Amino acid sequence: MPCPHDLHRLDAGGETVIFAGSVELSRFSEDDAAMRHVAAVTLRQLGFSGKDVAAVLGFTPSYVATLRQRALREGTAALVARRDAPGDR
Repeated sequence: MPCPHDLHRLDAGGETVIFAGSVELSRFSEDDAAMRHVAAVTLRQLGFSGKDVAAVLGFTPSYVATLRQRALREGTAALVARRDAPGDR
C-alpha cells in the first residue's frame, strides 16, 4: 500500500493537483466535482485508504466508499452524473 503521508493536494490557479510524493496523479479544475469523484475512486484503486483519500479531497470516508462502490457497480459514468457529495462545489 502506498504511504499515506505521501498523498497531498495543491490548489493553485483554479486547478487542483493530487500528488503522491513528487508524482502527479490527477489534475482537474477546482470546480469540477465529477473529476474529484473520479480522482477519489482512482486513488482508492491505487491502494490509498478511504480515510486518506477523504482527507485529501475534502470528502467523508463513507462518501469515498459510496463513490467506489458506485464506480464498481455502474462504471465511471455514475460518478459524473451525480452532484450530491459533501464538499462538492
